[in-house]
Amino acid sequence: MENNTGRGFKRKTIISILRNKMNHYLKAIEDEEVRLLIKKNYIITGGAITSLLLGEEPNDYDIYFRDYDSAKKIAEYYVKKVQPANGKVTALVDPRNTTNDRIRINIKSAGIIRGEDDKCEDYDYFETTDGSGVSSYLNKKAVKGKGAYEIAMITSNAVSLTDSIQLIFRFVGSPAEIHKNYDFVHVTNYFTEDEGLVINPDALEAIMSKTLRYIGSRYPICSMFRTRKFINRGWTVNAGEMLKIAWDINGLDLKNKDVLYDQLIGVDVAYFQQLIGHLEEFQKTGKADFGRDYFFELINKVFDEADEVDE
Repeated sequence: MENNTGRGFKRKTIISILRNKMNHYLKAIEDEEVRLLIKKNYIITGGAITSLLLGEEPNDYDIYFRDYDSAKKIAEYYVKKVQPANGKVTALVDPRNTTNDRIRINIKSAGIIRGEDDKCEDYDYFETTDGSGVSSYLNKKAVKGKGAYEIAMITSNAVSLTDSIQLIFRFVGSPAEIHKNYDFVHVTNYFTEDEGLVINPDALEAIMSKTLRYIGSRYPICSMFRTRKFINRGWTVNAGEMLKIAWDINGLDLKNKDVLYDQLIGVDVAYFQQLIGHLEEFQKTGKADFGRDYFFELINKVFDEADEVDE
């Protein structure tokens, strides 16, 4: 995909790109039932469409699903592919989940499944599009030896494939229901098999002006960090939008270790996983909620170590 015009792709071109991408991916699905379930239920939304409207090549394509039962079968299809790959790792679709609005993949390991030859330095920084806690594993060198649309990584929330496809299971439902979990309006356009490309006028306005407009999020801490990424890409955000994010963060009880843990799952920088690991160890002690001094000391420890690695 090349675009040397400096302008965004036209609607017809975007539809062609997205449909061709899905058709190519669907051909790689070996199970016919799963292939039909994906085709019927998939929703492409998030950063990919934003990139195309700006005339940029998407880093990855985030795919959600409308139907809980279908999403569960799709997740199980990929989980079965990795079960025999490593005797130290066990993954399963959580049978205890009764909310029917998400799929959780339980992994008895460091939290990911990856190939024997994949190195940590090849995925030391992740991005998300929706504050969902899903690591967006791009088609990097770590998977260069794998075929088309093979598993690159599995987290509790998603299955990331080579060729820039990411299947997200944290949220299941209609586009409107999925977008309730999004933080910025510019990522609320979507594409489906039956509806085609659906453009949100508010999203288009934000994209054309490269302006961040916060619409609320379950993970406002993640949204706060994500603003840095967009600013580095030339987007702007006014003080009012930052105040909205601050308001939502103020509503969180971050002294509650379970709340803080859940919020940090939504943060997309890899070294936060170290902080999460420390919090998990703290939870095992059975002690009361930690205080400000302990948390600040923990942050200093984790980020000082990260700075040493960067150097």
